[in-house]
Amino acid sequence: MNIPAGALAGTDEIEVSITKVTPAPAAPQGFRLLGSVYEFRVGGMDSYSFGKKITITLSFDPSQLQPGETPAIYYYDQNKQEWVYLGGTVKGNTITVEVDHFTKFAVFVQTKAQPGTLTDISGHWAENNIRELVALGAIGGYPDGTFKPDNNITRAEFVTILVKAIALEPKSGYTFADTSLHWAKDSISTAASYGIVNGYDENTFGPDDTITREQMAVMIMKAAQLTPTSAELTFVDSQSISSWAQQAMATVVQNGIITGYPDNSVRPQGKATRAEAVTVIVRAL
Repeated sequence: MNIPAGALAGTDEIEVSITKVTPAPAAPQGFRLLGSVYEFRVGGMDSYSFGKKITITLSFDPSQLQPGETPAIYYYDQNKQEWVYLGGTVKGNTITVEVDHFTKFAVFVQTKAQPGTLTDISGHWAENNIRELVALGAIGGYPDGTFKPDNNITRAEFVTILVKAIALEPKSGYTFADTSLHWAKDSISTAASYGIVNGYDENTFGPDDTITREQMAVMIMKAAQLTPTSAELTFVDSQSISSWAQQAMATVVQNGIITGYPDNSVRPQGKATRAEAVTVIVRAL
């Protein structure tokens, strides 16, 4: 480390120390640690702000890098309990960065996900369903290798996955005013032509609206061509199911495609997640 004159407060002698941290805080998801984690202290304090920027240089093992991977220095934010990107200049097996405070520092590299590898579904309740639908080519992950199973899903996204999963022959000509220029217009047109989806009215589909569980139920019942049922549902919130969705919700529940939550609710107006969407499609298949 290089500490310039005037960076430290006061004129008294003060001890600056570097210690290796064991065990090290967990690496961020999708990252690899390329060496050790070091804690820098001034006067025994585990957090210290300097009057001027100082320079620290950390070494790492270049043999651990894969082609196209670039290492960077990160610091550990004690309050948020997370690693924060700093960057740095790489030279040989070292990387140098300027900082204005001391805490824990380490060299990480973001792991490049292998094609078809999803980094955030292991152990998720919908893992097997996600893998099945990915294998069918109906859905994929994001460029960083994540799937984000608990993120909400839009009406356009759900329709696109559904059309791919059941391999509908494309049909054109059915366009809403708000889908004519949308990326999913072909899938929406196909689903509408088969009578699987409707708009809010003849001009509005709301492609970027988050799909609700009862909207999902209606689309699934039609796509799977299920025989409608009027069975009475016994969820604690059954009365909150919209009138236009009551038959569809009863039908998909009776067929085991949509289930309730542990509190015996079905949350018809709840926003569906990617994991839930994948699961109902797999069950419908």
